[in-house]
Parts: sequence; C-alpha cells; structure tokens
Amino acid sequence: MVAWLRSHPEALFTQQQGSTLSIARENLEKSLSAYKQGDHKAAHELAVTAYLEGFELVEGNLDNIDHALRLQIESGMTRFRSLIKDEASAEKLQSQAALLNNLLLTAEQKLSSTQLSATAAFASALMILLREGLEAILVIAALAAFLVKTNRRDGLRYLYAGTGLAFLLGIVTWYVSANVVEIGGAGRELTEGFAALFAAAMLFYVGFWLHSKTGAAQWKDFIQGSIRKALSKGTLWGLSGLAFIAVYREIFETVLFYQALWLQTGEEGRGMILSGFLVASALLILLAWLILRYSTRLPLRQFFAVTSVFMFVLAVVFAGKGIAALQEAGKLPVNVINFPRIDLLGIYPNLEGLGVQTRAGVSGCPAFVEKQQGQQQTFPAIIRRNP
Repeated sequence: MVAWLRSHPEALFTQQQGSTLSIARENLEKSLSAYKQGDHKAAHELAVTAYLEGFELVEGNLDNIDHALRLQIESGMTRFRSLIKDEASAEKLQSQAALLNNLLLTAEQKLSSTQLSATAAFASALMILLREGLEAILVIAALAAFLVKTNRRDGLRYLYAGTGLAFLLGIVTWYVSANVVEIGGAGRELTEGFAALFAAAMLFYVGFWLHSKTGAAQWKDFIQGSIRKALSKGTLWGLSGLAFIAVYREIFETVLFYQALWLQTGEEGRGMILSGFLVASALLILLAWLILRYSTRLPLRQFFAVTSVFMFVLAVVFAGKGIAALQEAGKLPVNVINFPRIDLLGIYPNLEGLGVQTRAGVSGCPAFVEKQQGQQQTFPAIIRRNP
C-alpha cells in the first residue's frame, strides 16, 4: 500500500481536498440548522468554522486553478455570515447556503481532477514568495537605507537581529505545523491580523517621526540635537521589533501557502517549486539592494520626506490586511460594499477596512501632518484627537 501511494500521491491529495471542502459544507449545513432554531451565535461560529477550517485551507490551491471561483466562494461565505449578523430571514440564508454548496461541489471536482503542472508550480511558487515577501522587504530595505543615510550603521545589527529572529521562528513554525500540531484557522487569522495592525501602527509612527524632521525649524533642531541622540537604543530596539513583525507575518503566511502548493503538485513539479522559491528570493534581494543603493543618493531631508510617505502607504496596506484577517476570524463585523478589491494594496470591499484605511491615509498625508505640526501638536495628541 505504501509503495502504491508513493507512485500515486494524487490519491492522498484528492482525499484531503475533498474532506476539507466536506467540512465546509457540513458546517454550513449545521450553521443553517442552528439559525433556524434561533441560536444565531452558534450559527455565526459555525459559519466562521466552515471558512477557516474548511475552505481557507484549499483556497490557495483553488486560486491557481480557477481564480474567479475562489473569489465567488469567498464573497459568498462573507455574505452568508453577514446575513446571520443582520438576522435575515431563514429563507434567504437557506438560499445562500444552497448556492455555496453548489460552488463548493464545483471546487471539489476541480481540485480532485486537477494537479499543477511543473510550469504552474514554478509560477505559483514565484508569485507566492514575491507577493508575501514584497511588503517585508520594502520595510527592511527602507529602514536599512534610513540607518545608512543617517550614519548609524551600528543600528543595522538591531534591524538584522529582528529579521533573523523572524526567519528562525518561521522555520520553527514550518516544522511545528508540518510535524507537531495543525495550526487552526482562527489562530492563523488572529496571528496575521494582530501582527499586521501592530506593524501598521509602528509604520505610521515611524513615518510621522520622519516627516516631523522635514520642516525647516524641526530640521535645524534635529541636526543640532544630533542624530545619535535621537536614535537611542530604545528606538533601535523598536526598529528591530518592527522588522521582526513585518518579516514573521509574511513568513507565517508563506509557510501555509507553500504547504498547500506542495500537496497539489506532483513529484515532477516539486523541483520547480524550489526553483520558483530561489528565483523569487533573488528578485527580492535585488529589490532590497536597489532601494538601499538609490534611496541613499537623495539629500537627507528629501530622503526623510520620501521615506515618510512610503511608510504611511505601507501602514495603510497593513491596516487593511489586518482588518481583513480579523474579519475572517469572525472577530470583526463585515459590511460588504460595491468597491474594487486589490489584494496587493490590502484593499477589500467592506466598510470597516476601507474606513480604517481612509482615516489612516488622511491622518498620514503630508498636508494633515503639516497642519498638526503648525499647531505644535505631539504625536500622542494627534492620535487622541483622531483615534
């Protein structure tokens, strides 16, 4: 039996995909039943479980086969949870459950009959790492350029310590998730959500601090007060913490995506997964080198201005992704609206995420910051006025 399974790994793959989507369908049915019995809280919890412990585990695989179907199921499950929250009629919820059941059956058929080719495996591995690593490498490269530009190369060891720790913990996460315990859906989303929101807050603070040094008076005070004093050991450890959070969040997500990709790829394509990983790693290193090389050529004051805007943009992206992760874990409400979805920028069509991003964007724009500086407001005071 073992010898046969080694020759036919798709048998295990098909069984896993089918059982996972069966969990999604079963929990949706239980959720509908609980709702009809008047237990709306249990219905919502079961609907969240249907997504986290069922569909989410294979959505990356399905995305490689049928992107439109993946989006349709994901939005359908969000609508199912929203109907429960809005206490819609049982007929509406039953109609939505029936639609989702048909879509999940279609997805199961596609997953059970499709195995990624070597070319598709390479492209998927390349895009997963580029997509997940891009945000982290932008943060690390920008912070490294900042330290080099301000002649604080001694601070690079703090930055790289945080990055290295994230990589080590990422390896531990991979080993634990593959050999010890299965990381639950809610745990995945809560880890990603809180890490993203923490990184957003840190980036917003760093961006504000950088922008506060670009005004003429503030620039003079900053230079006279010395950069070495401004960048205290506590500040450097803060940058180390930001590097750790930014990198570990992306590694955590990448590990889960690569595990799913490995299962969906045959023996002949698994070498291409490694090739895609190596090519993406080389591209990310090249990107980091380009940022470090060309950003340091800017005059220091202009460098601070450009970097501050860059930090604000990344903060908005992380804020959107953090809100989305907590919504998927069922910890935040979801009010869907008609708006474009842009995963790369963390833009999702719901009021909660867009509201937070809009507020963060307005608070972080240079005109707003300059207005607050003109009123001689401190950063904590601004946060209190604009929570």
